[in-house]
Amino acid sequence: MHYKQWFEARPNKKEDEAYWTCPEGWHCLSKSDLKRIIEHSDILSSSLQVYMRLLKERAETAKLSVGFMNMEVVVKHIKEFIKRIHYTIVFSLSQDLDQNEYREDYAIDYAPEDSQGRKHSNIVKMIDDEKVTRRWIIDNNIHNKPYKLTEHRTCPQQNVSSSDCGLFVLHYMEAMCAGLDPNQEGGNQMRKKMLEEFAKLNK
Repeated sequence: MHYKQWFEARPNKKEDEAYWTCPEGWHCLSKSDLKRIIEHSDILSSSLQVYMRLLKERAETAKLSVGFMNMEVVVKHIKEFIKRIHYTIVFSLSQDLDQNEYREDYAIDYAPEDSQGRKHSNIVKMIDDEKVTRRWIIDNNIHNKPYKLTEHRTCPQQNVSSSDCGLFVLHYMEAMCAGLDPNQEGGNQMRKKMLEEFAKLNK
């Protein structure tokens, strides 16, 4: 069946916009989400999050040691941690505390900045992973290096005119979980595969 026909065949299409909601209520799909996939429109984060949930469940069933994180949150906190490292080098900690043991815990989202561009902070003891990360950042002068984006033009990637970057990220994740190398065809087929997986949710 053609995917557009598949969409039209879903029950209660006009009466009910909801398609599927996870038991916890955290993730959900609407029929508009499915329509975006079918019509090659931009895919919303809701669809990507549900597919990531399915990948995570599959990895847990196979007892794979794989971590799934919200990448936007990860990048935000990495940048903020590097910023904090810079501050510990430029400014000494209050209370004359050991900079190798303690760090300033900034209220990132809400605290106003002072005249030096610093936010109100609390002093917290670093965990071992933070100490190692801090030492690596300082030793490699990461906090003072410009960030460089390296583009690998030969790796599988979406067409330059498409907005399928999220789908290709999912393909990379799925391939790596399975111990396989990502490939162009797999990335190109992610819309089809996503619909097939989502169709199983509402049987």
